[in-house]
Amino acid sequence: MLVKTKKGITICTLFDNETITLDDSLEWSIWLKNVRDLSTSTINSFMKSMERFWIWSLYNPVEFNERFPSYQARYREALRSGFEIIRRLEDNEIDEPIEINILKSSPLQKITINKELAGINSYFYFTQEHELLYDHWNDPKKVDRNLFS
Repeated sequence: MLVKTKKGITICTLFDNETITLDDSLEWSIWLKNVRDLSTSTINSFMKSMERFWIWSLYNPVEFNERFPSYQARYREALRSGFEIIRRLEDNEIDEPIEINILKSSPLQKITINKELAGINSYFYFTQEHELLYDHWNDPKKVDRNLFS
C-alpha cells in the first residue's frame, strides 16, 4: 500500500503477518518531487510500479547466481503474461484453507511495461546514489577536509 503523508509517500505491505516498509521509499518520493521535479501523477505511477515489483519480489526470490538484469527480465515476462499472487492459509476453525489474493496484474503492453521499469529503475538509481554519497561522506579517507577549511 502507498501511505501518503505531508512529507511524501511510503511503500508498505503486509508480509508474514508483519507490516514492512520498503527502505528509502519516503526519501525516494521526496527526491522524485524536489530533485527530479516530477508531476504528482508521475510520482504516483512510479511508486505504484515499485510497490508492484517489491510485492512480486517478496514471493519470487532471486534464484541462485541470478543477476539483477535476469531477475528484471523475469519480472518483465511476468508483467507481459500477467500474474496473480495468492497466499493459502490453513484455518483450524473451519478446517479449510483460506486463499488471500495478494496481488493481481493483468497482462501489460510493451509500452506500459517500459514505463513500469522506468519507475523501478528510478528507485534503484536513487538508492545507489544515496549509498554512494553516504559512503563517501562517512569514510574519512574519501573526504578532503581542506575543502571545508
